Amino acid sequence: MNVRLAQAQDLDQLVRLRRDFTLEDDPEAELVEGYETECRTFLERALTGERWRIFLAEVDGEVVSHAYVELVAKVPRPTREAADWGDVTNVYTVPAQRGKGIGAAVLGEVTAWADQAALELLIVWPSDDSRAFYARQGFAKADDPMIRPAGG
Repeated sequence: MNVRLAQAQDLDQLVRLRRDFTLEDDPEAELVEGYETECRTFLERALTGERWRIFLAEVDGEVVSHAYVELVAKVPRPTREAADWGDVTNVYTVPAQRGKGIGAAVLGEVTAWADQAALELLIVWPSDDSRAFYARQGFAKADDPMIRPAGG
């Protein structure tokens, strides 16, 4: 297993995994027209920009797990240095590779990178099924944020 940052040559596999991740929860879902082009464009920008980091694990040259981190800049304060934070999203391991520590290894790289980058915190919106996984990686339950849905 090799855990690393995603690169341009990973685009096809990342697009496929995003589709598989989405369809795993809803196998009957209809994909929107133009999904692959839109996803590829997003990923190309993410890989060349400063805002996203995509960590992945590959086994025998096949990408089997990934985690995306979006950097969020904080507004500077006059009383301390500004520290960005990270929104962890799209954490996925293909079903055949689960339970082997691969997802934990990817998230371990994410947290090591976040510590090195001096991020203030990482946040994740876990499903009920994934809460224990994130807890094992050092994430703790926090008070729920207040949200306002679009149009609400």
